[in-house]
Amino acid sequence: MGGQRLFVAIGLDDATRARIAAGLPLEASGQPNVSGLRWLRPDNWHLTLQFLGRVQDDAAAGVRLACEQAARATASFAIALSGAGAFPSPRRARVIWIGVRTGHEHVAALAERLFAGTEPLGFAREQREFRSHLTVARLKTPGNVTTLTGALHVPEVAMRIDELTLYRSHLSRAGAEYEAIARFPLGG
Repeated sequence: MGGQRLFVAIGLDDATRARIAAGLPLEASGQPNVSGLRWLRPDNWHLTLQFLGRVQDDAAAGVRLACEQAARATASFAIALSGAGAFPSPRRARVIWIGVRTGHEHVAALAERLFAGTEPLGFAREQREFRSHLTVARLKTPGNVTTLTGALHVPEVAMRIDELTLYRSHLSRAGAEYEAIARFPLGG
């Protein structure tokens, strides 16, 4: 099986990561009692625009072009992250996230431009409504995180978005590692 596992996302700057991490119990001593909960490392945090899956090498150039065109057609913009929630719901959570409170419409428009460029290449559009969010934890099996998400105190964190990034995902027993392989400035 050739190719590489790729996705397109908005990366976070170090200051944003640090401010969000300060509001989360990432250390073992601060772990809430939720079975199977695993906090993601802040250096792996990003706002996913589109997960492409395994991309064959001959299709990678088309993906890069779609990223470049979507980025060029989008002016830089600001977002603010705050609040916590869970997918699919706090009572049956698989993912804990921090929300995009301001600028969601800009993130969604960028994702839509990206979908328009990758769909002709054979990449299916997500069927669910696009909801920009920052995944900060995962659960092995669905669990009730209502108390946890209510107790997370993540202050509103503003950030300027100036680029989108094409990432390669490397899977291992220790979890996924993400490698930025191309960056595309907005508003070219």
